[in-house]
Amino acid sequence: LTRRRRSGEIVMVSKAKLIEKLANDIEPTTLRQALQTQDAEKWKEACEAEHNSLLRNKTYVPVSESEVPSDTKILRSRYVLKKATDSKGEFKKFKVRLVARGDLQDPRTYDETYAGTCQRKSIMLLLGIANRRKWRISTADISSAFLYGDLDTPIYMKMPDGSTVKLLKSLYGLKQAAHKFKEHLNNTLATMGFKRLCSDSSVYIGYHNGRKILITSHVDDLLFLSSDINDTLEIFNKLANTYSMTFQENATEYLGYTITRNEQEQTISLSQKGSVLKLLDLYPPKSFSKTSHTPFLRTTMIDEELLNDTEKRIFQQITGSLLYLSICTRPDLLPAVHELTRKVSSPRVIDLQKAKRAISYLASTADYCLVFKANDTEEIFGWADSSFNSGEGDRRNRYGYCFQLGRSSGMFVAVCKRSTLVAQSSTEAEFYCLAEATREMLWIRSFLHEILEEIQCRKIFQDNTSTINMASHEGVSERSKHIDVKFHFVMQLKSSGEVEFPHINSPEMCADIFTKELSDETYTKHAAV
Repeated sequence: LTRRRRSGEIVMVSKAKLIEKLANDIEPTTLRQALQTQDAEKWKEACEAEHNSLLRNKTYVPVSESEVPSDTKILRSRYVLKKATDSKGEFKKFKVRLVARGDLQDPRTYDETYAGTCQRKSIMLLLGIANRRKWRISTADISSAFLYGDLDTPIYMKMPDGSTVKLLKSLYGLKQAAHKFKEHLNNTLATMGFKRLCSDSSVYIGYHNGRKILITSHVDDLLFLSSDINDTLEIFNKLANTYSMTFQENATEYLGYTITRNEQEQTISLSQKGSVLKLLDLYPPKSFSKTSHTPFLRTTMIDEELLNDTEKRIFQQITGSLLYLSICTRPDLLPAVHELTRKVSSPRVIDLQKAKRAISYLASTADYCLVFKANDTEEIFGWADSSFNSGEGDRRNRYGYCFQLGRSSGMFVAVCKRSTLVAQSSTEAEFYCLAEATREMLWIRSFLHEILEEIQCRKIFQDNTSTINMASHEGVSERSKHIDVKFHFVMQLKSSGEVEFPHINSPEMCADIFTKELSDETYTKHAAV
């Protein structure tokens, strides 16, 4: 038998050793199971740490069942155990969480449940700007974050040991737990002078000693960007008076990304190689001797045979993992993932083969990462392209667009979708795509305006001359009279000079990667952007 190391090397292992490794990697589902493993003492320490955290935050008070109102449901609870890993997939620590059974919660005990998180494109754009401005990038993690939210309705819960408690804090598992913590964090940062952006409510801007500080929040993970590390440290210390936090002065990982900064070359790289290698460990390609230059399986075979339940589950797991990678640091996977995600409910045998082809491509490109550079033009460029009559039964075209901070930097926005409308010509299909890309550009401008960054953002490259002509002339013609009025804002923005649509030759259109199956050479060229 063979297995792949974290370094990517394939080694021979005995069946007995492989079974032992898999047994050690399996996470226990109950505390009783955990205490019967070779890591029993470590699980016990993690359980005690969780118990101390609950007591420190005054999460609950013991009550007798007679004190519980007769019309009130008592929730059950359980311990959830996890072997936490870092962005490289390496073991980090044992974690135990006491979790309430929120699925049994009475609707009368909660109202708001929404808790926004920072958009991925906001994080990418901020890191690209931080690289150009030479800002310091730091991260912080709030321990037991949900326990800081106060409950405004009484909730009773039975502990795993059988005792009954009244919850005072928003314990993990409750419907409103995330919302309550987010509300608490917003109020805390507001008292420190930070203001939430309208374009992304999980990005905060503030000032310290006249210098700008930006903070992003993704649940309990915070990202700090400032020109002076002392400003960041002072803000962190103020937050640490309220929350129990850990701090990393020079960020090396955030939300599963490995952050590598090269100050000499003025670059920041974002990688998820750990997640890639973990996926390859679970679903190794049959052969590594054949290199896959594209994630597409080119075939004309018509296969209507559905997968069995086991194969269907494998297909869904592979597709979900690929989707996560594609929306984070691997936009080159988007076109293949776009096709796979449309088949998750009723996948066929050919669809599983396509998923395995994508895995094979991933194995040959495991080192790919997003790189933001600072040695070219400080301007945001957009690229928009669309297919026409893509061969699907409903005749809807596939389109894609992307944006870069500088012509040679990685994509901080990458989108691959199918149009909701049926276009009657390639010009019309491209025009719909251009409208979507223009909407994205308006959001980027709003975001830049709120963080007080003056960066040009007005060019969207297009390779269809007829589409550019249509967008350049206001009014209705015979070719455009049936197009919905909501798309005509593109013409208005173009005539006012707020946007530009420069023509580019099709071989140079990097958004072409999202619209159709390209040759190996062309695909590799665009994927390397």
